[in-house]
Amino acid sequence: MTGLSEQAAIDAGLRYDLRWNVTLLGVFPNRQGPPAPCTIERGGPSGFSGPMLALCSTSASSNGSGIWTITFTQEWKARDFPGKFAGDGTQAHSWSLRVNRRGQVTFIGERGDFPPQLAL
Repeated sequence: MTGLSEQAAIDAGLRYDLRWNVTLLGVFPNRQGPPAPCTIERGGPSGFSGPMLALCSTSASSNGSGIWTITFTQEWKARDFPGKFAGDGTQAHSWSLRVNRRGQVTFIGERGDFPPQLAL
């Protein structure tokens, strides 16, 4: 049984509404490739919120039976995200989704440093 193309799976993942109002569409690249410049929105109190330059990437892998795993990763300079989550060097966070043959998307999980857009 054939499933979705890689591009259709990525497009389905980009349209998925992650919990906590994290927006994927318009932030992450719509194709697989190396990290590309992007802008993510910092949450948080006045002075810490607003746009922040980052690198974003999209990756896709298929298990051979038409099911795709799509991972969206963002990387940022730790100094650009002050507060209790700040650190040294580069920080990163990834969200992974599963897309079935019919284009239905399921959240698999996330990993990495605390994402800036979730700061209160």
